[in-house]
Amino acid sequence: VLEFQVDPSGAGVYFRIDRDADEAYQLFAVGFEGTEPPLEVSGPRVAGGSVQPGWALSPSDGRVVFVADALIDEHFQLFSTSVSGARVLLSDRARGSVARFLTTPGAERALYLADGTTPGRVEAYSAAIDGPNHAPRLNPPAAEIGHMALLPDGSRALLRTADSGEIFSVPMDG
Repeated sequence: VLEFQVDPSGAGVYFRIDRDADEAYQLFAVGFEGTEPPLEVSGPRVAGGSVQPGWALSPSDGRVVFVADALIDEHFQLFSTSVSGARVLLSDRARGSVARFLTTPGAERALYLADGTTPGRVEAYSAAIDGPNHAPRLNPPAAEIGHMALLPDGSRALLRTADSGEIFSVPMDG
């Protein structure tokens, strides 16, 4: 086990492990009572696909937000899943890989950076973690984003452009 987080309800733990193949990581959930085997929650993935480090667990409903190359090897996309295994693709507008993400304090939305609408340019998007999604692009069309942050209440994203260093604030819902 490389990473783990306690379920918000206190009933169990989520963890990332390369159980089935070396360096092919998956997410699992298991109850503390130990009467049931671990349940894979990250869903199916292509050969060589793997859940990346740095996943997030929703404090309210047990959803997990993670980056994985589950659909196309080496094309990293943002997903959300529940213990029931209902996986949702969050980075539906990203043409390239997701570079990183943050979740709002209640984990209702994910802010992520990806090679998106403009080929070769890192852009910022916001997606509801329970889907279905149309993730709005948050940055102006000509801006490449170099850094992101969230206001403490999660209502707005702060984005810094990669070239000029300009910082601007945008609502998380676009």
